[in-house]
Amino acid sequence: MGIFSACQKPFFFLRLRVCLILFLIGLLIPTAVIAHGDNQYPNPTGGEINKALEVLTTGRILPGSPLYFLITFKEFFSRLFQPSAAQRAEFDFILAGKRLKEAHLTFEKGKDKIASDNLIKYQKRLTIMLRQLEKARSQNQDITKQINKISDDFAYHQTLLLAISSRNDDMSGNVDFAINGFLDALEEVDKIDPGIKDRYKIFKTIKNDESNPIIEPEFSPIISNFPEVSTPSAKPRRIIY
Repeated sequence: MGIFSACQKPFFFLRLRVCLILFLIGLLIPTAVIAHGDNQYPNPTGGEINKALEVLTTGRILPGSPLYFLITFKEFFSRLFQPSAAQRAEFDFILAGKRLKEAHLTFEKGKDKIASDNLIKYQKRLTIMLRQLEKARSQNQDITKQINKISDDFAYHQTLLLAISSRNDDMSGNVDFAINGFLDALEEVDKIDPGIKDRYKIFKTIKNDESNPIIEPEFSPIISNFPEVSTPSAKPRRIIY
């Protein structure tokens, strides 16, 4: 009996250590998953990001370059020659995509301040686009083509917003501001073509909390050689976690 008991002791302590390790793992794993789920959005794959960068238009000159004023010059005058509100809405949507792509590319180059400013430009351009859509509808213009493009390309906007959000915490305020602009535009387009917003997973990751104050991001004014279309300052209507 003594020999048998002596043989059992090592196995007893081994089982005890294994149980203790499993217990600690059981405590730690849920905490890590919850923390990730509460504070981060779904991360897009590299293939999704590359596809979005391929589809969305942008020039060879990025913000921060001394020649970037040529881009703003071209965009300003190109918009003046759009013959209808429907076509201006489509043009503004393309510009919004350019601002978002520029934000991603400049962020990749380590120019966080420029990227952050571009996120604000992105949100403002979406607001201008929505006004043109409303104007086109009030004038009974056919906007089927514009709505179809917006509905499809919003998927690429979402991809880049998620990519920027998941990889940079320093400008999270402006990222949230841009995401709120995206969501507002998505809701307005959904009123015209119901069901569009249900296609986007980002809606499933948002928690509304009306008790928390809404804080607008701080950003420095952007100097341009040409006047921007005036828009009222937009306030995010949600808190993004």
